[in-house]
Amino acid sequence: MGTKREIEPLTAKEGRQLLAAARDNRLWAASQLAVRIGLRRGELLGLRWSDVDLHEGVLTVRQALQRVGGELLIVAPKTQRSARRVALPSGSVSTTCVTRVPRCFTKGADARMIMEVLGHSSIRVTMDIYTFVRLDSQRSAFDRVGDALRGDGNDPDDGDGAAGVPVAI
Repeated sequence: MGTKREIEPLTAKEGRQLLAAARDNRLWAASQLAVRIGLRRGELLGLRWSDVDLHEGVLTVRQALQRVGGELLIVAPKTQRSARRVALPSGSVSTTCVTRVPRCFTKGADARMIMEVLGHSSIRVTMDIYTFVRLDSQRSAFDRVGDALRGDGNDPDDGDGAAGVPVAI
């Protein structure tokens, strides 16, 4: 059983900076696909022109490039769901999922759709890997609790002070 890796997703600003920095690089298109729709490195490297339908605006993941025993091999996607069709962003880019999956979640994208796009074997894989609480989200939540505890009189829970605020006893 492998060790679970922590994922630190890019913020929207970091995603824009990465794409701006990659703009004149020969791998700019790969950077776009990685950041905007979340293709894995091996999936990107396994793409062929025959996998891209610009007329329909669809990319099909059929294979991946992986290092196996020190040798680079084209292999089948790691799960049946990993072999998939993915809609390309309209126009050349889409701002909806600019920093890949975590940003999609914060923008309200459906978890099932994200699972399908990424080709995960189950929704649990998607949720376990990509849903987490960022430090800025924690700070914001703690600030709201602090605001509620200060009680400015505008909170509907200010009645008896018991609703919505965790209390250690």
